[in-house]
Amino acid sequence: MTSIAQPTTSNDLWHSLCVRVLPLFNGEGVQGNIEELNDLLRRCLTDPISPQLHQDILLDRLVEQWSFFFTYALPYFEAVFLPLRTDVHYRNQDEADMWNVRTIALQSFRDNVILMQIKRLEDVFNKLFTDFGASQNPAATAAKMLQMTSLLASCPDHNDELDRVLSNLKANWKIMMNKGNRRGFAGVRRPLPITPPAALNDAMLR
Repeated sequence: MTSIAQPTTSNDLWHSLCVRVLPLFNGEGVQGNIEELNDLLRRCLTDPISPQLHQDILLDRLVEQWSFFFTYALPYFEAVFLPLRTDVHYRNQDEADMWNVRTIALQSFRDNVILMQIKRLEDVFNKLFTDFGASQNPAATAAKMLQMTSLLASCPDHNDELDRVLSNLKANWKIMMNKGNRRGFAGVRRPLPITPPAALNDAMLR
């Protein structure tokens, strides 16, 4: 099989992987061999977000990366390695947890994409709630980042920095929901311990 040229810039990685894998879901053949796709996905997971990116672009890029990872890459991983859950008899629950592909994939995304930029991302998240002009749809962006941070923070090996970021996101989200303003969040202060409204999705706050 003829090898397909690999993308040379990090901005092309996610798009290139989508182009090659998505035909599979339409009953068509995957473009390239599985080794190339494995390598491309590894690069997608381990490619750090460039520190030179403007804050607005950084946030858009992160939303794009997480959306693809959570919607396509993670379910694909779980489907491919399903026999590890259904066909293997583990000696105990700890051993079963060690081979939990979902957890391994989430930890990889957390360690190689988020934690490498955690300080900068925390500033970007705070700006999202104080400068709603920076995003075309700040409520949707905030919800996506809350989803991402909640899932990554749920990994068994908790990370204190990520827990702090999640706590701030939850507090600002509660303030925004209390105000009933889903378009912009100007004036949001540092996180305060308030009671969330009933309309807030409880699953996001666990």
